[in-house]
Amino acid sequence: MSGALQLAAGVLVAIVFVDLLPPAVRGLVLGRVVLAFFVGSALFVAFDYASAWHTARRGKDEASTGSAGLFVGVVGDFLIDAVVIGIGAALDLGTGLLLATGMAIAQAPLAFVAIATAKAQGMPTNRRRLLIAAFFAIILVGVLLGYLVLQNQSETVILTLTAASGGFLITAVAEIMVPDAIRFLERKGPSLTPIWFTIGLTGMALFKLTSK
Repeated sequence: MSGALQLAAGVLVAIVFVDLLPPAVRGLVLGRVVLAFFVGSALFVAFDYASAWHTARRGKDEASTGSAGLFVGVVGDFLIDAVVIGIGAALDLGTGLLLATGMAIAQAPLAFVAIATAKAQGMPTNRRRLLIAAFFAIILVGVLLGYLVLQNQSETVILTLTAASGGFLITAVAEIMVPDAIRFLERKGPSLTPIWFTIGLTGMALFKLTSK
């Protein structure tokens, strides 16, 4: 799991700096790129803070309420990531596909935790299946929203949102994905597993640069 998260993190960082930011830097005033990047990063921080605040406010003993908060958090996270994928696809379909692959690897543990929590609380199998279907539906809605809404927008709007998506993704990698990957390795002694981040980063960057 740690290796998969590290690989996905490396892939997403490469996509941000090879696919998302260069067109924005070329097509926009640099100050606009920096501001959009900051806003995207701040949005992730705000969303992560709100999720943590909501969980802490419910208290440790309120298991069912806490799990409901977990499901809402997962759905919100999936929706935002899906919109980012749609924005990437509006820029280039290949970029959207790569973003979808990287985020799927990154979000798999979160979906697993949500389903496992539902099972532990006695949720029937049919309802758990509906929950999985709801996750897929939310992702589809987010991707379509990000893609279709931006499809006929001006290049300035698309590139601005692309830069904001870059800030969102980089912050997600730094604040969530890499720390979670390291957490899986706690108390396991020295490990070369983080090399998967380097493989994902350099491998994806090399692939994108040589395919252009």
